[in-house]
Amino acid sequence: MYSILHFVVVFGVVLLAVAVEEAVAHPHEALPAGGSLALAGGVVLFVGGTAAALRRSGNALSGRRLVVLAAVAAGVWLTHGAPVSWSLLVVALGLLLLGAAERATGNASRRA
Repeated sequence: MYSILHFVVVFGVVLLAVAVEEAVAHPHEALPAGGSLALAGGVVLFVGGTAAALRRSGNALSGRRLVVLAAVAAGVWLTHGAPVSWSLLVVALGLLLLGAAERATGNASRRA
C-alpha cells in the first residue's frame, strides 16, 4: 500500500519526535523557528504522506486531511513565539478533529 511513500510518513514521525523532544525539554519557552518548522512539517508529512499512500492504493483523496494540514500548519505558524504548549495544543486538536471526523463517516477512506 505505501510503496515509497512510507518514507514520507516515517520522516514525518521523526520530525514530530524532534519537535516534541524540544518541547518537553523547554515546556514554557517558545520553540525556535526550526522547532516550529519541524512540528508543522512533521504533521504535514505524516498526514499528507498517509493521504497520498491511501490515494495511490485506490482510495478517494480525503479533503478533511488537506484541511487539517492547512489548519495545523497555520496554527503552528500563528502560535510561533508563544509557549510551546500552544503549538502542541494546535497539533493535538487538529489530529483529534481529523480522527473524529473520519470515524464519524464510518471509514478513514472510501473507495474512489
